[in-house]
Amino acid sequence: LEAFKHLHQSKAGAIEKRVATFLGGLAKLEEAARTVDELNDDAGRQRIELQKKQQVADQSMEEITEALQLASKTRKETETLSEELKEAEQETLARKSKIESELSEIQPVLESAKEAVGKIKSDNLNELRSLKMPPDPVADVLSAVLMLLGIKDTSWMSMKRFLGNRGVKEDILNYDTHRLTPEIRAQVMKLLKSKGSSFEKATIQRVSVAAAPFAAWVKANIRYSLVLDKIQPLEAELDEATRALEAAQGRMEECEEELKEIDERVKSLQDNFKKTTKEAAELNIRLQDTEATLEKAEKLLGELSGEQERWGSQAEELRRIMGSLPMRILLSAAFVTYLGKTPEDVRESELRVWARDFCNLGRAGEAEGKDAGEAKSGDPSGAGEGVDVKRIMSSESEMLVWKSQEGLPGDDLSMENAIIILNSPENRCPFVIDPANAASRWIKAHLERDESTPFELVAQQDSRFVNQVELAVRFGKMLVVTEVDGVEPMLYPLIRQDLKRQGPRWVVQIGDKLIDYNEKFRLLLVTRNPEPNLPPDAASLVNEVNFTVTRSGLESQFLGVTVQHEQPELEQQKSEVLKQEEDFKVQLSGLERELLDTLAASEGNLLENQALLDTLTKTKEKSAEVSASLEQSAKVSAKLDSERDQYRALARAGSQLYFAIMGLVKVNHMYQFSLGSFTQLFRSTLEQNASSGAIEVRMEKLISSLEKRVLYFCGRALFKADRLMFAMHLVHQVRPHLFQEGEWEFLVGHGIAVAVGGKGSACDGDEAKGSGRGAALLPSWAAPDRAAVMEAFQEAF
Repeated sequence: LEAFKHLHQSKAGAIEKRVATFLGGLAKLEEAARTVDELNDDAGRQRIELQKKQQVADQSMEEITEALQLASKTRKETETLSEELKEAEQETLARKSKIESELSEIQPVLESAKEAVGKIKSDNLNELRSLKMPPDPVADVLSAVLMLLGIKDTSWMSMKRFLGNRGVKEDILNYDTHRLTPEIRAQVMKLLKSKGSSFEKATIQRVSVAAAPFAAWVKANIRYSLVLDKIQPLEAELDEATRALEAAQGRMEECEEELKEIDERVKSLQDNFKKTTKEAAELNIRLQDTEATLEKAEKLLGELSGEQERWGSQAEELRRIMGSLPMRILLSAAFVTYLGKTPEDVRESELRVWARDFCNLGRAGEAEGKDAGEAKSGDPSGAGEGVDVKRIMSSESEMLVWKSQEGLPGDDLSMENAIIILNSPENRCPFVIDPANAASRWIKAHLERDESTPFELVAQQDSRFVNQVELAVRFGKMLVVTEVDGVEPMLYPLIRQDLKRQGPRWVVQIGDKLIDYNEKFRLLLVTRNPEPNLPPDAASLVNEVNFTVTRSGLESQFLGVTVQHEQPELEQQKSEVLKQEEDFKVQLSGLERELLDTLAASEGNLLENQALLDTLTKTKEKSAEVSASLEQSAKVSAKLDSERDQYRALARAGSQLYFAIMGLVKVNHMYQFSLGSFTQLFRSTLEQNASSGAIEVRMEKLISSLEKRVLYFCGRALFKADRLMFAMHLVHQVRPHLFQEGEWEFLVGHGIAVAVGGKGSACDGDEAKGSGRGAALLPSWAAPDRAAVMEAFQEAF
């Protein structure tokens, strides 16, 4: 009840104040919103009209700009094409001149030969055809003619058929030398070389007047073909240049036509632009006058539009919390009073049960004062929801200080325990169970930072213990007693607050003395014994707070130790990022409070208070900057967590090994190992030189080394008879997958009857010995009386 009273007084007033601030700020924003609505109704039609005309003016200006840009582009293209045409014409003429120069010598010869062929008389051809066998020169010449014309048969019969054709002269006159292939030319040239005399003018003229022009035509075509081969690249270039020139001339004509159309369009657009510009200027003046009226209101609502909705939801949330605050604080007080000595899972389970029971009680109480319909509507207080005692009794900034600046472990158990210690009622002295000394270090650091609370730290076995107690009681100090094994009898009056009145002052009996009692005196007991033996009368007076580590908590601690050793800058960076995040959150909360306080305290019309508007604007801008920084910080924090998780395998292995050796106390009460010694063993493992380029490889080596160190370290402390058992227990804890199904149960004595039951004689040592079967299966290191069990094990697995 004392805890409930203290918590309710401190939390209820703060929440009520926040609700009042939210409502005041929202009222001012709603007032400004109504003013804006009135102004918008008056200027709505005018704004729409102005926007439409402004759009028309802008569109006209864009069309003019586009047209001018297109005209400029077309002119540049026309100028470029003109220059290209001049260059192309010059190149074309040069190529054409070169080709004509190459053909100038052979062209007349070919034309002369064609002319001679054209003058051949039909009688002369008939005369040749009438010959039974032509002379050799005639046969050679006609063979060359047939080859050039593509006739492969060069017999005299083929020659006679050729000469008998009506269009024989036309075929020769219309022959295109470009058709002459290199193969045919090579055959004809071979004939000319071997039968050169047959193609001489004097020789062929003497043999046949009609064949002489054919000989001249053959030689002229061969020469012409050779020249064509020589000028073929030039002709190809000439054709390409001619086509490019024609295309450029066509595009030049198109550009000139487009330019003419664009010029006409630009002139029309310019005329419209003058008119549109004049209208736009008039509209702009009117628009500025209209916007000046609404500027102040729009600026205010624009800056705070997002906050208004958020503040409304937060005010509603605070109202809901206020309805359930007594139950939430009652749950928190019960948590502080009764759950300090329980592990995490029990705390969570009990809180869930309590919340459900309180929710039912709340509905039952409401049903008595309301009708049945209202009673069925549910619990409006929300007491049945999950209760986060850390959120109710502390803040994120405060817990961050505990962790980053005072050295408190960051796991939930340690945070909850710190809250219990700081919120314990005055009539319940905190009794801290701290096997790892983590709480002791934090308590000392926390009290050193709190200048308003003087404290003394003394061990119970200290010779000055009684004197320190008396001084702390007299001067109102916080007394932290360490290394306690229980509650000293002399401390009972202090814990029970057995005070006596002597005039205007209170006194308390300490031993055989009456000491003046200062109301500021506080007592805190700390023990490293994980299982202290507190008698019932002492347990009812103290508030036990158990800092015994859990698997997840110890894993987090070992992870911090590992990262601090392997990458100290990473752990430092993580702490800095966490602190930075919390600083940002605190700044954001402060800016929001400042914004709300300014709005709630303002008087008159907000739109006429320029100083207030400037303050709100600056505060909003700063808030946006802090929000952006907080978002970036969260991304960095996530990245750092990902990097730290690379070392989690070693931390998890350390946690598993510690809890494995903690189970040895069930075998023998002497087999107890402190977390401090195990932590030192863990740190010494990190110091070994097992460096590797890959973190995963190094972690595997360190895990293997840690397992060996734990085996040797703990094995030396065990009786020899228990060492094999310990080794098997350790393997089962860290490598459970190495055991077959039922194998571990067999080894620890469960299921032996099942394994051996199929052969009852296997359990009978004497029978096995007599049969010799057990002895055959028994290893040399096993005792003879284990033969039956060993045989059963081998048969089962």
